[in-house]
Amino acid sequence: MNFLQICQRTRSEAGIPGSGPTSVLLQTGQLLRVVQWVQEAYEEIQNLHPTWQFLQKSFNFSTVIGVATYTPTGVSINDLGEWKEDDFRIYSSVSDESYLIYEPWETFRPNYNFGSLRSQSGRPTVITSKPDDSLLVYSIPDQVYTIDGQYYRSAHVMSDNIDEPLFSERYQMTIVWKALMLYAGALGASDVYAHAQFEYKKAANKMRNKYLPKMTFGRPLA
Repeated sequence: MNFLQICQRTRSEAGIPGSGPTSVLLQTGQLLRVVQWVQEAYEEIQNLHPTWQFLQKSFNFSTVIGVATYTPTGVSINDLGEWKEDDFRIYSSVSDESYLIYEPWETFRPNYNFGSLRSQSGRPTVITSKPDDSLLVYSIPDQVYTIDGQYYRSAHVMSDNIDEPLFSERYQMTIVWKALMLYAGALGASDVYAHAQFEYKKAANKMRNKYLPKMTFGRPLA
């Protein structure tokens, strides 16, 4: 379903008289509120888990000799939510690709961003994200390397009729049920709210099973 179709389904489930909306744009009154409830529901679902797999994106960029800090916008990332901290890699050619060790800023700063270590140059082996979300590597690059990784994007916004959610149509009724909860809460319709909440919980659990990282177990101890 696209944004408009989700709004139409929400209006139908809410039992709002009439038809439509015929567009998500330039609405007024109750249909405007339907559009807003759907937008809010979609955002809330995305923010339930910042590590939804459908929010995951890949990136790579080339380092600059003598430069250790790289801002998200400086490496063409304009929708950063969170870095995927366990998957930073570095290579000068694919034959020498290796993982960068991720250190939280609180431990990176005293261990690598201190004294003479600040000016140490070479092939980076450690990476951190600073409080402003910029990436900082140690050592300072002594040549051009490629840093490759993944991140979780910030919440996607639907604004046009044909915009579609980031996740499969199979799970898009989750948006409808959440929007219906917002509708029922605003109107004090307890029966509608209870029904929508019941359906929403089932749909959200299916999404978690599909889109959250699976739990894994280590090898048994010898």
